[in-house]
Amino acid sequence: MLSVSGACVWSISTMEHRSMININSGTFNQLKTLVGIGDTYAKRIVEGRPYQWTVELVTKLVIPQMTYDMIKDRIATKPH
Repeated sequence: MLSVSGACVWSISTMEHRSMININSGTFNQLKTLVGIGDTYAKRIVEGRPYQWTVELVTKLVIPQMTYDMIKDRIATKPH
């Protein structure tokens, strides 16, 4: 909690630490934790394996570009 001019302001981090999910080995349920990925997209990701690059989710028409843009910082194809 910070005090600014006598007022109390709660400091809450909007960035949570989130682990990367490998789209080649992540489970169906792990994939569903990604924003915009529900049952249908998770199933399509699993069925489209293997992937060399994460962008293949878009080029192979597995998920739309808009969804990819929301999750691209949380997915990987190789261990990091």
